[in-house]
Amino acid sequence: SAMGAFRLFALLAAAAVASLQVPGIQLVTDVADLPALQGRCKTDKKPGLAIVTAPWCGACKGLLRSVAANTKLQQLLSTRVVVHGEGDAEKGWQGAGKNDSYLPRVYLVDDKGTVLRGKPSNPQYEFFYNSADDLVAAIQAKPTAGKKAARRAARDQEL
Repeated sequence: SAMGAFRLFALLAAAAVASLQVPGIQLVTDVADLPALQGRCKTDKKPGLAIVTAPWCGACKGLLRSVAANTKLQQLLSTRVVVHGEGDAEKGWQGAGKNDSYLPRVYLVDDKGTVLRGKPSNPQYEFFYNSADDLVAAIQAKPTAGKKAARRAARDQEL
């Protein structure tokens, strides 16, 4: 029926909007959580970025559209390991000792596998970014690992 076809089209359109598609960027699909991304960045000696979303999240859809349309961010991402954690998988994307319930979350990881602290869109939420422009600013500002993580990384290198 025409109504059935319309429903199917609407479902497919919603699914397409909820998935990260960035021109010129090949998403890594074999990384399932933050520790795996950290390991991959360390192994590949490349920085990484994970965008964590859920299909029901309006702010997530807005971020994904913003990322897909931002050529400056696309240039920055072309040299990174890029992952999209979506759907129920978002529960596996947590910082160490964290149980963040907000979305979207974006994790910036350096080439040593350290989760970096950028300047989020809302400072109350450590990994919350709601636009590609905010992500560009965070990446260009050279985010840091924070004092504790920097001490831990230095100690790990001594071992």
